[in-house]
Amino acid sequence: MDCGGLVITRAHVDEMLTVTQLVFELLERVWQSLDHSLIDMKIEFGVVEENGVKQIVVADVIDNDSWRLWPSGDKRLMLDKQVYRNMDNASIDAAALEKVRGNFEIVADRTHNLFSSVLTSKVKGTPQVGILLGSKTDLEFANKIVTALAKYDINDVEVHVCSAHKSTKYALDVVASLIQWPSCKAIVALAGRSNGLGPVAGANCPVPVINCPPTNDLASLELDVWSSLRLPSGIGAPTIFGAENAAQAVAHIIGNGSPFVWAKLRTQQAYAIVNMIHDDDKLNN
Repeated sequence: MDCGGLVITRAHVDEMLTVTQLVFELLERVWQSLDHSLIDMKIEFGVVEENGVKQIVVADVIDNDSWRLWPSGDKRLMLDKQVYRNMDNASIDAAALEKVRGNFEIVADRTHNLFSSVLTSKVKGTPQVGILLGSKTDLEFANKIVTALAKYDINDVEVHVCSAHKSTKYALDVVASLIQWPSCKAIVALAGRSNGLGPVAGANCPVPVINCPPTNDLASLELDVWSSLRLPSGIGAPTIFGAENAAQAVAHIIGNGSPFVWAKLRTQQAYAIVNMIHDDDKLNN
């Protein structure tokens, strides 16, 4: 099939199916935060060309003509154009049309307020994530995590140097200063050798703490990782290797309560699938 000069292959069809599901899931997640159920929707695709390369893109307006929306999941409260479709032709009058128009205005107002709150709900200057360093020498590794978090629009990160062994009280004071903010959803502890920093932090705060040894040296990890893995009972501080993976784990924690971060994660996952679909298509065609 030819579409705008682009020959549509099975890979393109799979891509469009993946993106369609992605768009629905993102909008569904956001509307759920307002206790509204997104029942179904449609999107259309088009083809654009940039630097001689043709790509499929979403080419549609997503609005109250595109979906069905039920507050509290109650079909009787539907706010979309299905209200008009369900009307008896004989009963369609000025009052009926005014009801439809009023529903569209309600959705427009709620859409504006909803997405504005999603994008601006974070109070600047309050930490979303704390990163604890056992030593200043771990700062370069910490910066890799900060950079990776920015991909998910997680930008309010506080980095502190404190040692659970050399300055236990100060380390606990730093943890307390982070968790005083409701915005702080996770702490990442970077400490080499005997990594007591993460376990000590995890044992003394209700915020998820992730151990991330600041090294990729396998020999060091084999010796040092056990202090992060073999923990006393009552301490739930998981260990993750790699700055990118630690940042993604934090994004999963924050995304559970933030539709915007959740959307960033889901989009990253969907496009990883799309890329593999096209790689397979090129390999076999």
